Amino acid sequence: MRKPKLLFDENIGLKVHEELRNRGFAVRSVIVEDRGARDTEVIELAGV
Repeated sequence: MRKPKLLFDENIGLKVHEELRNRGFAVRSVIVEDRGARDTEVIELAGV
């Protein structure tokens, strides 16, 4: 089964991000990549 790609907004902590990444998920986090980003910027990161 293919694992989903995930993009976490700032309300999801880094521990969750790290744990899922360690389990093989493709995880991105706004905290890591662009903390304080506007919602429109987060949507762009998600590729929506």
